[in-house]
Amino acid sequence: MRIDIKPFSANRLWKGRRYKTKEYQAWRDEFGWLSKGSTKHTGYLEINLKFYIKSFKVSDVDNLIKPTLDALQENRIIENDKYVLKVSAEKFHSKDERIEINITPYEEPQTMA
Repeated sequence: MRIDIKPFSANRLWKGRRYKTKEYQAWRDEFGWLSKGSTKHTGYLEINLKFYIKSFKVSDVDNLIKPTLDALQENRIIENDKYVLKVSAEKFHSKDERIEINITPYEEPQTMA
């Protein structure tokens, strides 16, 4: 799945303690619009994220992961991010900002006795 949207940083998620910034809410709305019709995934998952960004040198890849996982859950592409058992993420310098997302089933974890 490819979402042609500028990746959003966790540094700009909240205003005060628990209020989403207007910028973050607008990004989530756009993400939802652009991801309409995407395949829905349930159960345990592995997610590979590729962030193509202009601000390559100043963006921390870990700050790009949370907003993306939250948007996938909010738009019901994944059932719940608590079922994501493995995440890999890479960032690339690009003039055309976007996120490429690959979601695959992950083997159910063995419980320890």
